Amino acid sequence: MTITPSYIQVPPNSTGVKTATRQLVIGSDTVQRQHVEIACVNPVITYVTSASLLPGASVTLDSAQLTASMTGRLWGVDVICAAPFKAEVYTVANGTPSTIKGLGITNLGHWEFRPPHPAFITVPYSVTAGLDGFRVIVTNLGVVDDSDVYTLIYYDEELT
Repeated sequence: MTITPSYIQVPPNSTGVKTATRQLVIGSDTVQRQHVEIACVNPVITYVTSASLLPGASVTLDSAQLTASMTGRLWGVDVICAAPFKAEVYTVANGTPSTIKGLGITNLGHWEFRPPHPAFITVPYSVTAGLDGFRVIVTNLGVVDDSDVYTLIYYDEELT
């Protein structure tokens, strides 16, 4: 499969603007895929850890407070834990968590959650007291060993 930068002409009633694409051949078909650059406005990474999470116990790990007048758009969550674990992802507005937004159960030690699109899971800043941000609740599903938990929460802040 060969990918070649290309362009397509927009409809004749336009002003002649062209759309950037990538042209590739799949079997006997030549297809155009629109080339879109996605960038963060104000990227934030929150690193949160918990030591010695006991079997059956849970820990709540929160992102930093959103900046005033901004809306947080979740890009992803990474969780590392030596024991089998369950991870739940929430938004938090005024200190109150939402319904669950993401869920993972693994015994592989690492879980990556990526929403289908950054606009899929958002939370706006509020002047009312309480956390405005993102929350991950990790439960140790092991039966014997305690384990440290390491979490990265990636999000972008845009003006509300």
